[in-house]
Amino acid sequence: MNKNINRNYEYFLKQNEKKIITLFIIFLFVFLDFILTNFMSYFDFSLTCKNRNLKLIAEPNLIYHHSFKENAIGRGYGCEKIITNSLGFKDKSIENINNKSTNNRILFIGDSFTEGVGLNYEDTFVGIVDDFLDDKNIEVLNAGRSSYSPIIHWRKIKYLLKNEFRFNHLYIFLDISDPFDEFYNYELDKNENVIKRISNNYVQDSKNINPKMSVKKIKILIKNNFTFLYFISDYIYSFYKKSINESGEWFIWTRSEYERWTTEKYLFEKYAKEGVDIMKLYMDKIVLLSDKYNFKITLAVYPRPTQIWNEDINSIHVNIWSKWADKNNIKFLNLFPVFIEKNQNLKQRYKTLKKYYLKGDPHFNKLGNKMIANEIIKNL
Repeated sequence: MNKNINRNYEYFLKQNEKKIITLFIIFLFVFLDFILTNFMSYFDFSLTCKNRNLKLIAEPNLIYHHSFKENAIGRGYGCEKIITNSLGFKDKSIENINNKSTNNRILFIGDSFTEGVGLNYEDTFVGIVDDFLDDKNIEVLNAGRSSYSPIIHWRKIKYLLKNEFRFNHLYIFLDISDPFDEFYNYELDKNENVIKRISNNYVQDSKNINPKMSVKKIKILIKNNFTFLYFISDYIYSFYKKSINESGEWFIWTRSEYERWTTEKYLFEKYAKEGVDIMKLYMDKIVLLSDKYNFKITLAVYPRPTQIWNEDINSIHVNIWSKWADKNNIKFLNLFPVFIEKNQNLKQRYKTLKKYYLKGDPHFNKLGNKMIANEIIKNL
């Protein structure tokens, strides 16, 4: 019996020798990739960024939900270097910021676009404006942080003002994602501090193509544990996406329902209508603060890849906030025409995405940030 088993085993090995060797090589490659990736991660080195240092600089905040740590150095989502000042703001260097300044002071606030995700400070639009005004006795500070929305803008600004921090001009950048955050993610507790919203629960439609879909989770899992496998799979997946849609690397984002609310009415009702009303509530509160503490406000809006792809230049997002700004006698900066041209074919729109946005990401690249900075400088 044993002899027969051994013969069958030997026969099987002989017949499948090439397959077995191939599988062994693949297994060895994946195993060594896993060992090498985690070894490099242990020593804080990686060929792919996996937010390994974000925990060193990011922290929750009991007043306005989350922020950066004060006077810290780390790396962000795209391996960009993040340096913070004494206020926990992304800055060019660690430095102590006085509450009051003899110079004019401009404060920027917004979400990840204003923070400048994926870029070092000097390549963000805030950093570029900062550099331009450096010798003009105008101080520039960036209070923006990923996933902020007006409820946090208001609470953070109120907190800073209550603690004697002063500035002359506030730039507020409103994002397409803000209505979603206002309605589904944040609310105030009894002490008027921002907490995770518990009154509304977002249930993702299984038919909805969303950036948080399983494909992205799988990519993150591979990215965190297999360096070379990640590069190979990312190349194959990018090639596949290009073959199924002209928007290429940005396919998932341009098909996301909660981003397309500016282009389709039924999605506005689902993802934005109530959130916009909440946004207005807190934007009105910021106006009251500006009256009390005597600072100017400029409100800015900008497109994501979804709006580029749909040529949404006369966007409902622009319409809503231009009317609000006009009603409150606030300067309005519309950045949609800077990036969107009408009547472009799909190839031209894809070229625009490649030109102004980080690859496969909704955030602006260096050139996109430079374009925004130029518009800000023109309007100062």
